[in-house]
Amino acid sequence: MDNKRIYDNYAFISYKREDEKWAEWLQRKLEGYKLPTILKKTNPSLPRHLRPIFRDKTDLGGGILSDELEKQLQNSEFLIVICSPHASRSEWVNKEIQVFIDEGRLGNIIPFIVEGLPHAGSAVEECFPQALKNIPKDKELLGINVQEIGKERAFIKVIARMLSLRFDSLWQRWQREKRLRRSYVATMLAFLLIIFYFFAIPSRVELTVKDLSHRLPLPSYAKIIFNGTEQYIGSLDTVLILDNIRPYYKGRPYMLEFNAGYYDTLRFQGHFSWGMTTYVTLELKRDSTFSVYQGIVYDEQEGVPVQDAVVTVDNRTTRTDVRGIFKIVFPLQEQTLSKSVRIEKEGYLPRLRVDECPDAKNLTPYPMRKNT
Repeated sequence: MDNKRIYDNYAFISYKREDEKWAEWLQRKLEGYKLPTILKKTNPSLPRHLRPIFRDKTDLGGGILSDELEKQLQNSEFLIVICSPHASRSEWVNKEIQVFIDEGRLGNIIPFIVEGLPHAGSAVEECFPQALKNIPKDKELLGINVQEIGKERAFIKVIARMLSLRFDSLWQRWQREKRLRRSYVATMLAFLLIIFYFFAIPSRVELTVKDLSHRLPLPSYAKIIFNGTEQYIGSLDTVLILDNIRPYYKGRPYMLEFNAGYYDTLRFQGHFSWGMTTYVTLELKRDSTFSVYQGIVYDEQEGVPVQDAVVTVDNRTTRTDVRGIFKIVFPLQEQTLSKSVRIEKEGYLPRLRVDECPDAKNLTPYPMRKNT
């Protein structure tokens, strides 16, 4: 049967007011400590947390009697003494140590040295209160010196003492969990930055308009409708910047429409980039306005069609059919605003127009006179 006493406080921190910041820090660290899961599994009797940790200023109001402090001492399993030259001269700290010694709990006292030296032989440097200095050498307590091993190691050494565990094992676990916590914090920070990036920073659209032919006239208007917003452009082969696109649209679809004279209407759907800029390229296609030269060749006096007349437009040649009609289609790279048209037929005077405009919808009339 386990007759081990159960205490209300896991530890009592004894300190002088000048060392209050150290006492606060140690109380916070101890109460925030969580025993690693693997150590808890191998040592199921050990507590998961080391709390409460009693510190008189936080846990007792002003005017509390010394017998109540003594009661708190008796209800604490360990006594952690913040050792410094201030504490060595404190009657109150000395009395708290003596309570533990008188109860036969010397082994549960943990000197935590933050300044000075034990048994220094100088009142200026001495950090042990008199009650600790009076302990016989064969029972002398080893202090945990923050100045020698650092705050984190000293804190873990206090836990190792209280739990009767090997410091090395506990320290390695602490370091591993500390790295994991840092990794977790870094991951969360990166995640929050990503969220901020996607939902707080507006993006933009960089729209490049390409026209394969530069010899043709500019349209009377060119209009781009992007997600319902109209934008007019004054020239082709340009880059249009649409700023302040709401972050909400990243990765979502958009609708784009292009309208302009002499061009086929262009409509398509794309998706906004997940990055800061969505790049869109419009490769425009001309309609047939400047591609077709067609007409009807007829006898000016008789009004009848002239069949088999040789028609030359620029560098392309064809012949009229039985209706006197011809048609020549130019590829995009050969299209221009106007071309020379020459018509020849035996028995007729040649016909030449040096500045003829194309017409894809209507037949241009070409009357010819007989050579008499």
